[in-house]
Parts: sequence; C-alpha cells; structure tokens
Amino acid sequence: MWSREGAEKEAETVLARTVRHIYENGGYLVSIVVSRLDTSSINLLRHKQFLTSPRRRPLHIIDSKKTGKPVPELWR
Repeated sequence: MWSREGAEKEAETVLARTVRHIYENGGYLVSIVVSRLDTSSINLLRHKQFLTSPRRRPLHIIDSKKTGKPVPELWR
C-alpha cells in the first residue's frame, strides 16, 4: 500500500473498496504491506482494526519474467 501525504480520505476509500471487492468475490483474508515509516497508512489500518504482524518480515519482489531479478522501479 502506498499513500500520499494529504490523501488520507482517498486512502480510506481505496481500502474500503478493496476490502468490499475481496469480500464480494469470496475472499476472507487481506494482507497489506506497509512501510514502517508510513504512519498515515499504519494509523488508518489500525483504526480499521487490521492486525499487526508480531515481527517485521522481509519483502521480496520479483519481476513478471520469472528471472528472479528485483524490479528496478521499486529499488528505492
């Protein structure tokens, strides 16, 4: 989940629509990855009663070509 400063209401709307879409299509679990520095998103998710993982987990992003190389656009 990426958010933009000052767009908290939009992030809340996107989250609500995403959860509704998942539920309406038979899903029952939502897992969201958020930077520990993104306090706005963390606060929103806590407010919506999402649970926090007991420990930080590594994030591995692999490109769609299945080469195992990281996605250059996400290196930062």
